[in-house]
Amino acid sequence: MIKSFLCVLLIVLPVATLAANDPPKTAANSPSSATAKSESSAATNASLTELLLAKEKSLPEAQKRKDVDFFKNITTDDFLEVAPDAKVYSKDEMMEGLNVVNLENYSIYDAKVLPLNDNAAVVTYDAIVQMRIGDEHAPRYQHVSSVWVNQGGKWLLKFQQATAAQ
Repeated sequence: MIKSFLCVLLIVLPVATLAANDPPKTAANSPSSATAKSESSAATNASLTELLLAKEKSLPEAQKRKDVDFFKNITTDDFLEVAPDAKVYSKDEMMEGLNVVNLENYSIYDAKVLPLNDNAAVVTYDAIVQMRIGDEHAPRYQHVSSVWVNQGGKWLLKFQQATAAQ
């Protein structure tokens, strides 16, 4: 008898668990509601993509102007950069470095935005760069990844890595 009860329990328990985790079919879970949520999410993703790509494109323009105030306002306090030379720079170090950077041209292509949640996203792209850092030339082709976070309703750059490409 105990064996039969255990067998029934082992069969019923997983089924009951699945049923408990399956949301009830309501208007909010209907296919038309799911479509509306998907369309809303796509529109939100499109506007986020547009916003973050515009912010990415504003970075090299500010770098050309050596605009320290711009970088103070667009980066988080704990911002980190991994530069093509594989060195890690803090926010203050990055802003100090603006003085020795001479950016002539920066072209972004193959850009993608990957939302992580409502308050974070990763932007990746390839760039063609014409830039001198002191007496050295920066790698002409770079793969760039940026992490953007929404803090207090404002999208800020938290992390960026540029890797030399072939």
